Amino acid sequence: MCGCKKDIESRLLDRFRKDNPAASDHSAELKGYGMAVIDNTMQLLGVMPIELSAAYPMKGGTLRKQKKTKQIMFFNYCPFCGEKVSKGGA
Repeated sequence: MCGCKKDIESRLLDRFRKDNPAASDHSAELKGYGMAVIDNTMQLLGVMPIELSAAYPMKGGTLRKQKKTKQIMFFNYCPFCGEKVSKGGA
């Protein structure tokens, strides 16, 4: 797969160091990535949490919004460059 995560983290870290020269031990990490097993190999993939909810009718005729589920959606394409996620290892 592409190297967008590493590249963007590096550029963010460079900018952060430049903007904060008095600080030390700088770090930058893109969140929203998770490990997934694809064709018996572990891969680091972009993820986005999703939450599903709907308004359900109550006995008195009013509606009540309820969260039904929280899930994680993995990206099939890099959200930065559009490269398709390779299957069977990166």
